[in-house]
Amino acid sequence: MRYEDEIAIFSEKDDYIRNYDQISDDHLEQLKEKGENPFIPEQQWLEFELSTVAKIQKFAKKGDKILDIGVGLGRTLSHFPDLSKYGVDINLRYLKESSSKGIKASLAKIEELPYKDEYFDIIVCTDVLEHVLDINLAVRNILRTLKKGGYLIIRVPYRENLGQYLTPGYPYFFVHVRNFDEYSLQLLFTKIFSCKFIMWDTVGDVINDERNKFRIKYYGRFWKFYQWYFRWLQKNRPKSYANKFYKCEINFVSQKT
Repeated sequence: MRYEDEIAIFSEKDDYIRNYDQISDDHLEQLKEKGENPFIPEQQWLEFELSTVAKIQKFAKKGDKILDIGVGLGRTLSHFPDLSKYGVDINLRYLKESSSKGIKASLAKIEELPYKDEYFDIIVCTDVLEHVLDINLAVRNILRTLKKGGYLIIRVPYRENLGQYLTPGYPYFFVHVRNFDEYSLQLLFTKIFSCKFIMWDTVGDVINDERNKFRIKYYGRFWKFYQWYFRWLQKNRPKSYANKFYKCEINFVSQKT
């Protein structure tokens, strides 16, 4: 272990980390230059984020130790001033930003998590498990650091079409290497890792055209109307909703037994 800019470094650079440095740098440069995320509209990003924040609020208690795996800019944990906050990521620029928000930040791959066994009351892991190369090793290491009775809150893409990542000329080598649904997640966490299933829900509306590829872009004052319309359509015209849209991310909560 060493330190760089006061960030504890537990994983040294390899091709995997260099790949995600490229993704992160592209993200941060566009945020700096244009004030926008190049990969997802801000309103949709916020919708995803707040859906996970709601799960943390449901299960966290004041003073709990919480770890955010894939902490990024620290946005999710910034909602929780009363928790003892830890964050891990594999990009140093992200970690500098999250550290400035009062998060104890470390650079480490999931395979090399530096924390003691059964240390955290809650672990949150968003938009990460679709990236890891060894899913069983990743989950085993996450659960090792979670207390018995503690909650694991994850968010991953929902039934994603992975074909885009095989397109010739796609700019990154490592991106998403698997997809999930409510059944695969329950099988993974209950059958393989003996956790207790607590809940799941889906979030984010995606246009369901023939190619199954286009995300809706939400902008400005029309955002609230879009939200209302999607909810109304899904409740009152479920067949029409299913023909036009599908959910693109899933929150999943399990408890270590």
